[in-house]
Amino acid sequence: MKHERLAACGVDGRGARTWEWKFPDGRQVTAYFRQKGERFAEHYHTGADPAKNPERFLLIAGAVLVNGDRRLDAAGGPVTLTIEPWERHSMEALEDAWYIEYRPTWFDPANPDTVPT
Repeated sequence: MKHERLAACGVDGRGARTWEWKFPDGRQVTAYFRQKGERFAEHYHTGADPAKNPERFLLIAGAVLVNGDRRLDAAGGPVTLTIEPWERHSMEALEDAWYIEYRPTWFDPANPDTVPT
């Protein structure tokens, strides 16, 4: 049995935190913590990066507002969200929120396939 603690790879002044769990076969799981009131995303992806085609999230705790009109709440259990290429998306944490993103390939921050809106 082996374990390791993941170091946060992204921390900002708002308290947002990001951790990346990269597997030798190229897959990746990214974990996020977003504080209540934090707004994030506000972009779309073109689909050029397989890690974002589509983008797959699993909200495991808290609640978020997607695109200003769709509330996702994990109180009744985890909730999935799949975002296809070219779909503009923005989110706001309505409560402190924890979610993970599954990626079939490692995310390349030098080529994020992210287009701000």
